Amino acid sequence: IEYEKRVKTGYMAGGQNAAPVRQIIGEGGYRFLIRGLVLSDTDRFPVEEKLALLAVCKLNKSIPVSNFLLRILGVRFMVITRLRMPPTEGLANGFAYQIEALSDADIELELIDGLQIN
Repeated sequence: IEYEKRVKTGYMAGGQNAAPVRQIIGEGGYRFLIRGLVLSDTDRFPVEEKLALLAVCKLNKSIPVSNFLLRILGVRFMVITRLRMPPTEGLANGFAYQIEALSDADIELELIDGLQIN
């Protein structure tokens, strides 16, 4: 888990020895790297599980989070940005995966009658 703030750095006028001025723009949120291994109980490769993982990663929406630590940090949703399935030599009944994700917020928009947005 990584946390990031958006900070803009500038310098005051006054020459080479001017100290940097940092302005906090906002919160960047959390970034996650999830690693796992899916194994079959039999000697067969878990094709259905691999397709299900791929389908979840291809969703074009935020995914609710149920991890205890992330909930403590206030993360309720995440957006998957990358899926990797590195080769696992010698493993016939399973596969490894890595998911990169960003925290996301649930935003509710209210439409107001008569308001035009150009």
